[in-house]
Amino acid sequence: AALVLLGVVMAYLAGYFEEKIPIDFRRVLPHAGDGESLVVKVNTEPLVERAAGTLRAKVETVISPLITATISSIAVWAGDEVEPGEVLVSLDARELKARLDQARQSVVSARAQLTRTEKEAQRVQRIFKSDPGAISKAERDRIEAALSTARARSISAQRYEDEARTALSYSKLTSPIAGRIVERYADPGDTARPG
Repeated sequence: AALVLLGVVMAYLAGYFEEKIPIDFRRVLPHAGDGESLVVKVNTEPLVERAAGTLRAKVETVISPLITATISSIAVWAGDEVEPGEVLVSLDARELKARLDQARQSVVSARAQLTRTEKEAQRVQRIFKSDPGAISKAERDRIEAALSTARARSISAQRYEDEARTALSYSKLTSPIAGRIVERYADPGDTARPG
């Protein structure tokens, strides 16, 4: 009985018991107009709403050096927009450049030593092939050891140069992403430390 009563109340609220007015579409006529054609354009206009709130960056990046050095220059201020790869901070690189020059000279020296030792080893090899008794086993061993040492020294000098070049590349801090500088925590003359 409660369900029947509920059904009757819902039918009443839906207008089931009231007379419906039929819709006569014959009276709806299109406007004949005066033969004038109209052009309709769709314009998009920005909707600006003012609201109070706090903006937070979607991605926040802190830039810090990998080496300890004095800051020579800072190319940006708070609020500046930057692109990826743009130089932000230059560190004092005089010591790093001197280390790289020294490493390059070590490479040149090591290669010259290797070239001289290789020539000496070839000369000893030619003499040994023409007259096996002319060169002692100890002398051949000494030349082989000197050749191995010169090769190792050349490789070591090359690695030292690569390390010095890498350290020099750390003297320029670049932007990893496009964005806006929010805050500067240092000024030229300050000491920049890793982290």
